[in-house]
This record gives sequence, structure tokens and C-alpha cells, in this order.
Amino acid sequence: MVVERRYSGRCPVHFEAAIRYRDGRPFQAQARDLSLEGMFLEIAALILPRGTLVDLEFSALGKTWRLSVLVVHSSPGGIGVMLREPQAELYRGLLDIRDGIELQGVARGAEIRHDTGRSP
Repeated sequence: MVVERRYSGRCPVHFEAAIRYRDGRPFQAQARDLSLEGMFLEIAALILPRGTLVDLEFSALGKTWRLSVLVVHSSPGGIGVMLREPQAELYRGLLDIRDGIELQGVARGAEIRHDTGRSP
């Protein structure tokens, strides 16, 4: 039984990631959001069963990340994965970048919208 718990907010992200399943060829995906405990990966060509362990590789914050993750939900549009180990450095680093961009937007008078997780 897989239990999904999220203790931190989601941070919208946009980067490419490679998913490796059973030491096979990598499947390319787009990371769309990240929390301290997991992320959502947009991928059309791959549906994995809940509870499947996969390896994830991507570049962010000037380094290559290789993580073992657990699929917690899957749909035709992508998969939600739980990180086996929380990645505080990754999460905080991407939050710092996002917050810096938002502060620059405020300085220019841009409207900032925060993801509340609710539909309009």
C-alpha cells in the first residue's frame, strides 16, 4: 500500500527529466511541479502502475540530479512521484529562484499569481 503525504507546498517548475524504468531506455518527461516530497512529471507515452520504483535524472541548479522515486499516481497525462529522500536543497533552491523572479516582477509592476491548488 502506497501512502502519499505532502507536507510542503508545490512549486511550479519547468525542466526536462529522464525516467528510467527497469534499466530500460529513458523516457523523456517534463517536470511541472515540485514539493519537498515529490513532483509531477508530464509524459504522454508512459503509464506506470502505482507503487513502481523508477529512477529520475535531470539537471537543475547547476548540477545533475539522480533520484530514486516511487510512482504514487499515474494518468494518461503524466505521473506523480514521491521522492524516497526529501530533497531540501533542490526544493529551496528552486523556491529561491522563483521568489527572485517574483520580486523582480513586483519591482516592474507585474501581477503575481500564487498557485493555491484550487480551481478558479
